[in-house]
Amino acid sequence: MDAPSKRQVLVWLLAFALFSGFLTGLFPQDSSLEYLWSLISLVGSTVLLMRWFVLDARLHDYRISGPMFLCLVALMAPTAIFYFFATRRFGFWKSLLKSTAFFLMFALVSGIGAAITQSIMTAIRR
Repeated sequence: MDAPSKRQVLVWLLAFALFSGFLTGLFPQDSSLEYLWSLISLVGSTVLLMRWFVLDARLHDYRISGPMFLCLVALMAPTAIFYFFATRRFGFWKSLLKSTAFFLMFALVSGIGAAITQSIMTAIRR
């Protein structure tokens, strides 16, 4: 089986965000299940994002060191900016703009999933 492409991982990430948003809307607010799902969702998103970084690094002949990997996991936003600069010195701003647009889309898709579920749950309760 071939390794997934960067684009496939991004599609999986958006699908996961939508799925995560749907499930978030099912749990009562401030419940332990909501907190548990939030943790699972965070780990799942992080795993998919790190998969994308590994595939991208391979494409750009860049080696992600152990400390860099840990920083990407723990401090995603500032380390991602450094990563884009290190791998794309001349295309830095374009890459930064694309990644910002993707993360906004990711948040929007997750919010849409939660809103749809909340609407359905409200209709059922009536």
